[in-house]
Amino acid sequence: MQKLVSLLLLFLSFSASAQYKSQLELIKKFPSGNYTVYRFDNRKLDKVGKLWPITINMGSNGLVETVVIKRSGIIDEEFKPDLKEQPGYFAFETTKLMFLENYAVYYKQNVSYDGSTQYDILYEFIPEGGGPQDMKDASADIAAYRKATLNSQSGTRADIAKNQEETE
Repeated sequence: MQKLVSLLLLFLSFSASAQYKSQLELIKKFPSGNYTVYRFDNRKLDKVGKLWPITINMGSNGLVETVVIKRSGIIDEEFKPDLKEQPGYFAFETTKLMFLENYAVYYKQNVSYDGSTQYDILYEFIPEGGGPQDMKDASADIAAYRKATLNSQSGTRADIAKNQEETE
């Protein structure tokens, strides 16, 4: 029985990794422009009246340098990749931005008293023609993507550490 459970967990981790798409791949579906925004308020998504501009700044190497969100159409927030060569998310102060298959999500990550990680969704960005996601789905999407990202980034992080060690 224990072997069966281990095999099932191994299969699930491989299938999550197989479905993993990097942020660099996903962000191609999200061109710079104005986005419909949904704010998480009182456990439901409310559409924000104003469109929010998002600007994706690519470097000459084809990697994302920054993603600038003009929050409420006025305040610039500059999100930077956690790992430039293979980002799992983009961060600005305590908030994170993640691009998923059909929407982008702006959230805060918190670790609860029991050690579990919680994702507090603040906003969702929907490309033209799309609709909001269910909040439970968004939290589950973030958790699944983060797990696949950690698996995928481990080799890249090791390579970066090795290169830094060699240059010192």
